[in-house]
Amino acid sequence: MKSNPSELLEDWLRRVKKAQIAYTRSATYLEKQHYWLGTSIIILSTLTAAFLFSTDFWIKAASSVMSIVAAILAFLQTFFRLSERAEKCRIAGVKDGELRMEIEQKMVFQPQGEELERYAESVLSRWNRIREEAPTAPQNIWDKTVVNKKGRFIDCTKGENSPIE
Repeated sequence: MKSNPSELLEDWLRRVKKAQIAYTRSATYLEKQHYWLGTSIIILSTLTAAFLFSTDFWIKAASSVMSIVAAILAFLQTFFRLSERAEKCRIAGVKDGELRMEIEQKMVFQPQGEELERYAESVLSRWNRIREEAPTAPQNIWDKTVVNKKGRFIDCTKGENSPIE
């Protein structure tokens, strides 16, 4: 439990930064997956069509297998709704970024007393709404997103340490 409002805001700021980074990275990851599946489907479908009129048995057999794989990939692309999830993650990242900037501003021009309490309640309420609307970020991305106590993002995939701007 935090002993004063400043500590509470600092803790929330770190957590909002982590959410912003995780959702932004999730959006990029999901978008890449969507394009990878789409490109694979196009390539397999094109090869299947090109080999359709071949008289060689093995080419026809390979064409049949490629057709089945393309259908499975199309199913996965539709079932996982990667582009829709990427857009929801992007929106959640933007909303977290807006909330982060507002918290940073309030930490500089820190209100006192009841005004600070009302502000904290307002932040908590909006943050809860963002969480309710946001999809779940992939666990591997969430686990690799670390914001230290100084507000610096630590990229666990590369070992880099960079400030969040």
